[in-house]
Amino acid sequence: MEQSMLDICACLQQRQVSEPTRPDDVLLESLLNSGQDEVFCILPTPYFERCTHKRIRAIKTEWHLLCSIDLNSILPGTAAKYTLYGLSITPKRTVCFAQWLRRGIFNEPGNYHWVNDGIPCGPSSPAAGKPLLTYLPEDYKSYLQNCERFVNTGIAPQGDDFAEYTLLDSSDLIEDKWMPAFYKQEHLEMRRKLRSEHTVPLAEIAEVRTAHFGHFKQNVPTLTDVSFPPLPKNIQLGMGSDVELQHGDVILSTCGKHSHAIVYNGSSGVYARRGLSVLRPVKDVSPEYLCLYLTSDFALGVFDALDPIASHSRHISKEELKLFPVVLPTLDERYYRAEYAKLANPQQRDYISLERLRTGQLTDVESILDAEIARKIQAHNDEQLREFLTSDLRELNTCFAHGAYKAAIILAGSILEAVLTDWLSEIHGTNFFENDYMIETRNGHCRQARLSDMINEIRELEKPDWLEEAKLAHKIRKKRNLVHATLCVKADDVNEQTARMVIEYLDRVLRTRGASCLEQVTRNEQ
Repeated sequence: MEQSMLDICACLQQRQVSEPTRPDDVLLESLLNSGQDEVFCILPTPYFERCTHKRIRAIKTEWHLLCSIDLNSILPGTAAKYTLYGLSITPKRTVCFAQWLRRGIFNEPGNYHWVNDGIPCGPSSPAAGKPLLTYLPEDYKSYLQNCERFVNTGIAPQGDDFAEYTLLDSSDLIEDKWMPAFYKQEHLEMRRKLRSEHTVPLAEIAEVRTAHFGHFKQNVPTLTDVSFPPLPKNIQLGMGSDVELQHGDVILSTCGKHSHAIVYNGSSGVYARRGLSVLRPVKDVSPEYLCLYLTSDFALGVFDALDPIASHSRHISKEELKLFPVVLPTLDERYYRAEYAKLANPQQRDYISLERLRTGQLTDVESILDAEIARKIQAHNDEQLREFLTSDLRELNTCFAHGAYKAAIILAGSILEAVLTDWLSEIHGTNFFENDYMIETRNGHCRQARLSDMINEIRELEKPDWLEEAKLAHKIRKKRNLVHATLCVKADDVNEQTARMVIEYLDRVLRTRGASCLEQVTRNEQ
C-alpha cells in the first residue's frame, strides 16, 4: 500500500469550506468513505475525547491513529483549538504527535482579527485576496513544515521553545486517548513517574462526598471558602448543604486550574458549601497528608497528565475524584501534621516537632546559614522582611543540624520567595506582604502569583544581569517542589549534599540583594 502524503495547506482549504459538525463531521465522514487507506482531517481538538457517541466509538474501532498534530487556533473566526488527525485503516507501528507550545499563533494576537473569507486583518495587515498561510508568523509556518516532514518521513524533528515532536510506539497509546496534549513530554514523564510510585485510588482510603443543596437548611454556619491558610471569616451563615463537616474532614475545591484544600478542625454544626468535595479518610493516611498531597505541584501535574483537556478550566467529578491516584506516604504521619500546622499557622514556629521525628543520636548543631543576613540584606519592607528572615533562618539552621534536609530545602525556597516578594514590592511600589501579588492568566483572569512567576518577572526586568541567578532560583524552586511535604513522593537524592547545593544556590541569588547567606566558617570546619 502506498503511503498518503500529508499536505497541511490542502487540509486547511478543505476545512475552511466545510464547517465542523459533531459527532458526525461531514468532512470527516466523506474522507472515511472515500476509499483511501489513509486520511487526514482537521477537527476540533477534543473531537475524539469525552464522547460516548456510537459513531465515534465505531471510528476508533475501525481506524487506527496515524498522527495527531496540534494546530492551536488556526481557523478564522474562532478561538477554538484544532488538531489535524491522521487515520489509517491498517495499524501502524508508531504514531506522530506534535504540540505547539505557545499560547497562540501570533505574538500579538490583539493586532489581528479574522474575517469571513479567511484573511487576517489588522493595523499592520492590509490583506486582500491572499491565502491564509501568507499571514502566519514564520515560526508557526516552520512548525507546520516540520509537522509535514515528520508525518511523511517518520523522523521526529528537534524540538524547540515553540514546539515539541514525539514519535510514540503505538503500543504505548493510552486506551483511546488521541489528543496531542496527552502525549506532551511533561505528561509522559509524569505518568512514568506515577507508575514508579505506590498509589491507590482515592476511594480506597477516603469516603468521597460532594456537597449538594440541603433544602431544609437555611442560615446555618457554612464553610464558603477553602483558601489556605484557613480563616474564621470563611465560615458564614448560608444555605448549607447535605454534608455536615466532621473534625478531620478534608474539604477540596476542584474547580479551576488549581485545587484548593484545607483540613477542617472545627466543631460539628458547620456545613460545606454546595459544590465542594469532602474527603473523610478511613485508613492509611492522615487528613493533613491528603490535603497537602492533593494541592501539591505533583498532584496538579497528575491532574494535567491524566486529563489535559481540562488543565485550564478543570472541574473534577465525584467519580473522577474517586479514581484519582494517591501516592501513599513514606514518612511518619506526625511529620505531615507538623508541616501542615506550620503552613496553616505561619506565625507559630515549632522547631522541636521536627527534631522529635528524627531517630538516632542528634549531631552537634551546625549553623550553615549566616543569621546576620536578616540585618545585611537590602530590604524595601524593612521590618516585615527582616522579621520573616530571622525566623526562617533560625528554623533552617535547626532543621539542617538535625538532618531534616527536606524541611531545610523547603525553608530555603520560602526565604527566596520572601526576598523576591520584597524586591517586587520595591519595583511596583506596593507592599506584597500585605496585598496579594496578582498576575493576569492566559484567559484574561487574575490569579495570585507563584514563585515561578516572581522569578520570571525579575529576570525580565533585570536582564541581562539576572539571567544566571534566575536559573539558580528556578533550580531552588524545583528542588523545593520535589521534596516538599506537599509532594510526598520518593526523593532518594534528598540528603545533606542536596541541601547544601540548594543553600549555595540561594547564597548566589541573595548576593544580588547585597547579602551572603553562607557562614564563612561552619562549626564542623572549626
